[in-house]
Amino acid sequence: MYDIGLAVFKASVIGAPPKCEVCGAPSTLISKGRWFCSRACRRTASFDRQLRKEYGLPEAAYRSLLQIQSAACPICLKPLLEQARGPYVDHEHITGRVRGLLCLTCNLLLGRLGDDPDRFAKRAVANGEPAYARAADYLRAPPAEALGETFFTRRIRFLVRRMDPQLAAMLANFP
Repeated sequence: MYDIGLAVFKASVIGAPPKCEVCGAPSTLISKGRWFCSRACRRTASFDRQLRKEYGLPEAAYRSLLQIQSAACPICLKPLLEQARGPYVDHEHITGRVRGLLCLTCNLLLGRLGDDPDRFAKRAVANGEPAYARAADYLRAPPAEALGETFFTRRIRFLVRRMDPQLAAMLANFP
């Protein structure tokens, strides 16, 4: 009796589904209005959102860091992907700059002993432990510098938005 355009509605529903947001394959799974081809792609997108929100670090840069570090902790040299928990994103607490990926033990070690490479170098000489020397080298030249881009934590990005635009531009180019 009434023509409500049902044919147009059926055509748009029956037509090709949207592409997956992660890999571009035809999608079949919808999650909160977003289209994915599989649960793995949905997890990847969720992980990417979480990394960007907390550290400003895209998932592709995270994978690049894993590759640069050979999927191992740069301090203790243990494989990062074989641990119960995944790699931890290490960052400086003063500047908020992301340095690299560490295992839980080494991340806690840096937190306990501070971010002073000289302190780690002195411990390496005193104890003869090569892990302390690797920690000093890690602090002097973090793996994230090899990406050529600086990533900052959410707190620092929030503060940058509130400050002077010139100062924000200088901080964005901070090595």
